[in-house]
Amino acid sequence: MEEKEWVDFKEIKAAVSMQMVLDHYQISGLKKTGDELRGPCPIHKGAPSSRHFCASIPKNAFKCFAADCKARGNVLDFVAAMENCTVRDAALKLKTIFLDGKLLDDPEPRGKHQPVAARGGEEPVADAPVDWLIKLVLQSTIEEIEGEIALLTQQLELKQHRLAELQRVVGL
Repeated sequence: MEEKEWVDFKEIKAAVSMQMVLDHYQISGLKKTGDELRGPCPIHKGAPSSRHFCASIPKNAFKCFAADCKARGNVLDFVAAMENCTVRDAALKLKTIFLDGKLLDDPEPRGKHQPVAARGGEEPVADAPVDWLIKLVLQSTIEEIEGEIALLTQQLELKQHRLAELQRVVGL
């Protein structure tokens, strides 16, 4: 009998957030509502305009309210549903992707993963949680800078408008 690799579900659920998993699968079209993300279900491929899927970032949980799906659970359950595998296999995938420091740049959901050699390249090794955090901080910083630029642009336009108004009044 083949010995199975030990996997600590609790450790994985504590280390890997729902946001990290959604980012890994490049799930887009979800809208932020408070602490939740809502939109089409990536598991049953809901219509782009639907809001059946709900992911709670603080709770690290998700639920699909569509009658034909009803998927729900934690990050392990989400990956198991996306990859069509057992929760144990999902835990091993998350361990490999995020905790062993290996991150694939091109995630292939639903079990279509090919060996690296078959893709014709070397698997990049990265500290995935740190890379994810750096990406998040950079994105946040970029958004802050863009916000400041927009504010400064508005202030400049207002000052130009006031200057033009003063020039008109003074007769310049």
